[in-house]
Amino acid sequence: MIFLLSLALAALFLWGCAKPLKQHPIPFYLAAAAISAVVLGCTLGGVRFPGWFQNWVWPIFSRSAFATALWAVVMWTGALPNGSKAIRFLMPIRGELSILAAILTLGHNAAYGKVYFLGITKLPANQLAAAICSLVLICIMLPLFITSFKTVRKKMKGSSWKKLQRLAYGFYALLYVHIMLLTVPAALEGRSGYLLSVLVYSVVFLGYAICRVLKAVARKSKQTTGLFRRQRRALACALLLSLILTGCLGCQAQTEDPEDGASQEEVLTEGQEEADEPAAEEEEDTPEAETAGTEEKPAQQAEQTQQTEKPAASTTTAAPSSSSKQSAAAQTQTSSQTTTAQTPAQPAPAPEPVLTYKNGTFTGTGSGFNGPITVSVTIQNDVITGISVTSSSDDEPYLSDGKGVISRILSAQSANVNTVSGATYSSGGIIDAVKAALASAKN
Repeated sequence: MIFLLSLALAALFLWGCAKPLKQHPIPFYLAAAAISAVVLGCTLGGVRFPGWFQNWVWPIFSRSAFATALWAVVMWTGALPNGSKAIRFLMPIRGELSILAAILTLGHNAAYGKVYFLGITKLPANQLAAAICSLVLICIMLPLFITSFKTVRKKMKGSSWKKLQRLAYGFYALLYVHIMLLTVPAALEGRSGYLLSVLVYSVVFLGYAICRVLKAVARKSKQTTGLFRRQRRALACALLLSLILTGCLGCQAQTEDPEDGASQEEVLTEGQEEADEPAAEEEEDTPEAETAGTEEKPAQQAEQTQQTEKPAASTTTAAPSSSSKQSAAAQTQTSSQTTTAQTPAQPAPAPEPVLTYKNGTFTGTGSGFNGPITVSVTIQNDVITGISVTSSSDDEPYLSDGKGVISRILSAQSANVNTVSGATYSSGGIIDAVKAALASAKN
């Protein structure tokens, strides 16, 4: 989705800034350099933005999505039929667009280099391969970037410059491989939006490859008539291939998800059964206690009645003398005192504790580095007993490092803890997600 937004933003940029970019490119280069500096500074400084900005605006530049969209425009310019309106519009600014894309890409590489280059030995297999691709891409991009400036190009021979520019084909191919290494595993894990990303990137890059080959064959055979029609058919084939690829990935992700869901459901069921057992015992004990109490009360009342009846009988049979009256009164007082002593005072029921949170499992969502992070929080009698990340778009090792904040929350029994250094965005997203879950659990 972010790449689609970046393509739309690139189209708007070309529509409004094509002429100024051609006439005065320097301000645009400086603006791109400023954006790269902001991306680098905010990433290294662990700056976090509001949710909507963090999820939809920031990745356009921090993840190099807009730069990739500009690269797509540059490469497709070379695949369009000569003489078409699109190529007449784009060819004059193709060099400037490649310079802007390179500047933005370098900012992205510098921002991610702290983890992906300095800690390259700790990366998973797919990200290790993606990091190696990045290093090769930088080595190819730098000479293309430098020779795209007109002052440098004028000092080179035309044939030498063209030979050097052919490295761009390898650059585009490795760029697609780099993207797939990062998106396909995430799509297989069922992360939201990654299947769409695989589809869009595949249509753009595979479609370009097919159309570029068709153009080269047409120029070599001098059969350029009808090239645009053949390219449209080829683009439809690229779309079909991309749909098949994403369909296979989606089916594989669905076959893996039910097993994970079943195991999670089993764990939750066991936890619920354990939590319900004490309540069941209490329910079983309560009727017995009530029955015992009701059985004791009639017996006590019967004894009390018998003791009060005896003095009454003696008073009716005896002579009504003052001494007998005093004796009867004494006996009655003694009987009442005995009854009172035999009947223990019932203790007042203890007040039930007032819980801050409901018992159960609750979910919450926060903003990570690449998008939303959702967590599941289990609470029992105001105690946070478990926290797990159920979905996230953040890459490794940021996400794994960020999960270190879970132990801090469990130890403190509060989400008011510090983020993890080096994984500020991911750990901060987990903290915000736990806070959201706790807020939904409040009584």
